[in-house]
Amino acid sequence: MSKRLVRLFSAHLPDQINTLTGIDLHVVLYDGNTAFGRLKNHTPESFNLVDLRGYIHSFEYAEVEVVIFEKSSKKEQLPML
Repeated sequence: MSKRLVRLFSAHLPDQINTLTGIDLHVVLYDGNTAFGRLKNHTPESFNLVDLRGYIHSFEYAEVEVVIFEKSSKKEQLPML
């Protein structure tokens, strides 16, 4: 299982989160260097973007750290559409 760290900004999160694929998404919300919220162990299918957007709405310029754990073999088995 590989680990990939992606840093996003909450203002752009709705567009960027749709491009992420993985097994587990570990989302840590930062205000500067201080983590003020964590959402862990969401699969892409259960990841509720609407809830996340509502949660960080008042932190429009906060940094969002997304740690994605993915199985490369699983990704390769998916058919291309």
